[in-house]
Amino acid sequence: MTEVALDMWRTAADAYGDRSHRSAGLAEDDKEMDILHGRLMGEIAAEAMPMPVASQVTLLARFYERLGDHAVNLARRVERLAPPCERDPVAG
Repeated sequence: MTEVALDMWRTAADAYGDRSHRSAGLAEDDKEMDILHGRLMGEIAAEAMPMPVASQVTLLARFYERLGDHAVNLARRVERLAPPCERDPVAG
């Protein structure tokens, strides 16, 4: 989850820096983050770890998932605010 979140924030920061369209790629990464979050919640629900560890991991998973959501939101806002002449012609 850490690697996916870091990659998403790098992409969002790049979109902000050059005012380009990158939310489509982030949406795919967000789906991956949601899948990872679901798998981790499944492991926690299976009681595969002690309760204190499970509660901490639950919070971490939630925070990572939210970081991914915020990266997608930032990239979408950048797309809406970027002047048409500065938008990435490849992304449309």
